[in-house]
Amino acid sequence: MHLLVVANETVTGRRLIEAIERRKGSTDLSVTVLAPVSQPQHGYVVYEDTRRAAAGRRLDRTLTMLRDAGISAHGLVVESDPVTAVRDAVAQLEPPVDEIVVATHPQQKSGWLRKNVVDRIREGAGGIPVEHIVVDIAEETGAKRPDAGRASRGGAAAEASARRTARRRHRRTWPGGAPRPVHGRDGRGP
Repeated sequence: MHLLVVANETVTGRRLIEAIERRKGSTDLSVTVLAPVSQPQHGYVVYEDTRRAAAGRRLDRTLTMLRDAGISAHGLVVESDPVTAVRDAVAQLEPPVDEIVVATHPQQKSGWLRKNVVDRIREGAGGIPVEHIVVDIAEETGAKRPDAGRASRGGAAAEASARRTARRRHRRTWPGGAPRPVHGRDGRGP
């Protein structure tokens, strides 16, 4: 069985690895992992070689995990969007792909789900079964979600935050509370 896995930041997720391992017992399993290069979020500038290197590191960790589990695996970092990458892989890979697994972040974080990538891969797969797996990296690693941080602060952390805010405000005002003028590097104003 030749399994095609498409995942970006979720490629190292435990749920994805478990889904692949479930297929191991049935037949001789060969896995090809496609790791598309992340596109920077709106407003951020991230150099292409940095994004490509990050995708390569994630792919290497996944391939190591699969090989340690006794699964034959290789992978590719691809520049194109995931839908195009899957179409190309289905057309070119030997042996032919028997099944596709697509891993995404949960709905609230996944750009792929907002862009209907999973449905578009199903349409472009040409009848090959496609399984969608949701991988919550924050839940797996025990990391706090970005929206849970500030509201839950209490005790010493809240006091430290209040002190930092007060210092910042103090630096921006003259004695008596009047705002300080802000000048550019040349001293001619903002």
